[in-house]
Amino acid sequence: MTDAVVRDNHDRQRYEIVQDDEVAGFVDYERFGDQLILVNTQVVFPGTEGNGLASRMIRTVLDDARAAGVRVATVCPWVTEWLTRHPEYGDVEVRVIE
Repeated sequence: MTDAVVRDNHDRQRYEIVQDDEVAGFVDYERFGDQLILVNTQVVFPGTEGNGLASRMIRTVLDDARAAGVRVATVCPWVTEWLTRHPEYGDVEVRVIE
């Protein structure tokens, strides 16, 4: 497998991680002004769980939000759990919606 690339697919309102020219996973979002709401994270390729694809994708989303000064909210339980394990993103304004 080649290196995975994360891209923001504006038309589908989701960040995607692409590996070998196929979407290996994605996180759906909704954008409202300067707020990005992360709705659902999905890893598509069977057997790819645990290899860091979803983490790489979420890091890119949060890095992009940080650089743009965008506020982030999440309803995705996986993202919420991920955030508890990554305090280095404490400077990104993230609100958890239950």
